[in-house]
Amino acid sequence: MNPAIIEAKFRRYKVESEHLLLRRDVTSEIKDVLHSIVEVDLIIIFYRSSTYFWVMTLEKIIIFSEDRWLTALFQDIDKIDPNFLDQTKQNISEMGLLMKSGSLIRLQVEATTWHVVLGILKLLKAQHQ
Repeated sequence: MNPAIIEAKFRRYKVESEHLLLRRDVTSEIKDVLHSIVEVDLIIIFYRSSTYFWVMTLEKIIIFSEDRWLTALFQDIDKIDPNFLDQTKQNISEMGLLMKSGSLIRLQVEATTWHVVLGILKLLKAQHQ
């Protein structure tokens, strides 16, 4: 899939975001933190702080949390945990990825942009079925 398709989908949502950014919109501070991630197909970055962030590529999500790296390939995601929608939509701050292995990966999101992340996740997951 062409990264420009994902970027266009992201921009169509027209939401303000403090933490969710396209690669080309990251600040030099964030670039300094992300220097160890050399991904050609890096598309979206969720940057809460230097101790928690995740990046989405065309193939996977890479999460950095509490000094640990975790990678989730889209082909290994069974489904997006529907229980996160039980929260009040204005308060959604996390979504779960149910992996084919049976594990659950938690992904922090913003209340204003969780639906953007969900839409792009669904699109990229469908590409890897």
